[in-house]
Amino acid sequence: LELRIGVSAGMVFAALTGLPSHGVHLVIAGPAVVAAAAAERAGRPGTVQVAPPVPRARRVSVRLPGIEAAQPLS
Repeated sequence: LELRIGVSAGMVFAALTGLPSHGVHLVIAGPAVVAAAAAERAGRPGTVQVAPPVPRARRVSVRLPGIEAAQPLS
């Protein structure tokens, strides 16, 4: 088994998607995920690529009726 690993730091967003009757999945997205994926693709098998930190984006808040606000992860 040959692995390539990409690592980055920065803001990410996590959400649970799906229906309990069909399976619920954790989805993590954001600029840091994109940077880590690009670093992983640039590496050779058996290497760990570390991308530079992603600059912090402005905080944006969206409120939807009936949806409880999420708390930031520490």
